[in-house]
Amino acid sequence: ISHILVDWVAKNKLERDINDSLSLKGLRYLLEKTFNTKIPFATPEFNIWEYSLTKAIRKVMKKETLVKEILNKNSFSICNPQQIEELNLCLTPLISYIDLNRMNAKEIKQQVAPFNIYSDKKISDVYYSKALNEELEFIRGAPIFKWKNNGMNKLFNVPNNGFTVTAFIQESVLGDLIFKGKGVYEWNILIEKLNNKVYIGICDINVSLNKNDQGYHGWVLGSDGYVYHEKKWKWYDAKFKEGDKVTIHLNMKNGTCAFSVNNIRKPTVSEWNISSQVSPIVSLGYGSKLRIE
Repeated sequence: ISHILVDWVAKNKLERDINDSLSLKGLRYLLEKTFNTKIPFATPEFNIWEYSLTKAIRKVMKKETLVKEILNKNSFSICNPQQIEELNLCLTPLISYIDLNRMNAKEIKQQVAPFNIYSDKKISDVYYSKALNEELEFIRGAPIFKWKNNGMNKLFNVPNNGFTVTAFIQESVLGDLIFKGKGVYEWNILIEKLNNKVYIGICDINVSLNKNDQGYHGWVLGSDGYVYHEKKWKWYDAKFKEGDKVTIHLNMKNGTCAFSVNNIRKPTVSEWNISSQVSPIVSLGYGSKLRIE
């Protein structure tokens, strides 16, 4: 049962602003069981740190106004020595399972190091690793995400806890995960229903989805077997149909992308130069249904 719970919690993003029922002991168990594994995981490593820090502060300080003040200051400066000791006792069991090598230098310098939970040597070692270009993917395990829907857009529907999407007209839908850094990532999209044409791929995080004259956004593979970006396309020999599985292979270090259909991988699209921060995207119309595996 514990493995089932770990898998379920891991697929749901840990949000620091939500005061949930996960205990610090339960959090430690989750982080330990998912450390250096390929379990699908929804929370970037930096956000794990934010979540853990906030949960510890809430446990010790009690008052939400004090929690917000500490987080805004990025410091325990308003805490007395006893409170700081209690905070250290809460966080020390967790930090062995939070990997600084999955965070960028700015995040560490501004929002991790000032709390003095990690030793100066540990911080220094991480900076050295980054200088040698040895940083890890920004998220542990296999990245998992959900389709973004704030409830305001009535043109598409996101049932099944956010992993499935259907649309009422041709519409582009983003995943709630931003890929950045220098890692290599893969994820699968299952074609449960296909009507007309579907596009699957990635998109710059700053793109405007309101402009929809092409029927797609970003760097995508169409169900017709062509790859598309802006108003350019080329034959990719990778058609997909209902019941198929499309895999996106994203290399952020090289700024490249490739696709597989039913585990048959096609070459990297050499013409593409992927942005430094992208999100998963699909474009689909009425009658189509896609699911994140």
